[in-house]
Amino acid sequence: MEKKEKHREDIAFQDYTQDARKIYKRQLRELKPDMEGYEKEKAAAVQKAALSGGLEIVETEDGELVAVDNNGTFYSTADSTEFIENKPDRAAVDRLVNDLKKAEETRLKKRRDRGKGDDDGDVTFINDKNKQFNQKLARFYNKVRTIIALDHPPMLTDFSTLRKSETASNVGP
Repeated sequence: MEKKEKHREDIAFQDYTQDARKIYKRQLRELKPDMEGYEKEKAAAVQKAALSGGLEIVETEDGELVAVDNNGTFYSTADSTEFIENKPDRAAVDRLVNDLKKAEETRLKKRRDRGKGDDDGDVTFINDKNKQFNQKLARFYNKVRTIIALDHPPMLTDFSTLRKSETASNVGP
C-alpha cells in the first residue's frame, strides 16, 4: 500500500531533478540487455587474452575460475585504446535510434500539448492561474467594453492637421 502511495506521489511534476530521475528509472525498466551476448563476448576476450599470455586463469580452492592480469594489459587504463575496436551489433544501434526517436516524439507531443488552446496571438498572462483569472475578467468586462465601444466610437484625430491649424492661429497678427 505504501508503495502505491509513493508511486502516486511520484507521477506529478515536482522539479527537473525528480523528472529526470523518473525518466531514468523508466528507461532502466525498459532496458533489455543481451546477457548471453555479453557473456559470449566476455568469454572470447578472456580466452583471447589467456592465449596471448596477458591473462592467467587460476582455479581457487572453492573451484571458481579467476583471471589474473599478468602484465596489466587486459584491463583498460588511461593509455589503452581497446575500446575503439568494440563495434555494437546492428540490433543494438537500431534499438538506440528507436529510443531516441521515441523520446523526440514525446518531447514534441508535450510541446504541442502545452501550446494547445492558445488561439489569440497576444500573451496576456504569466502562468496558468493568471491566464485563468484574465479569462474570468474577460467574461464580465468584454460585455461592458463592447457596449461602451458601440456607444462611443473612438475619436480619430489627425494630429498633423491639428498642429498645422494651431500654428496658423498662433502666427496671426
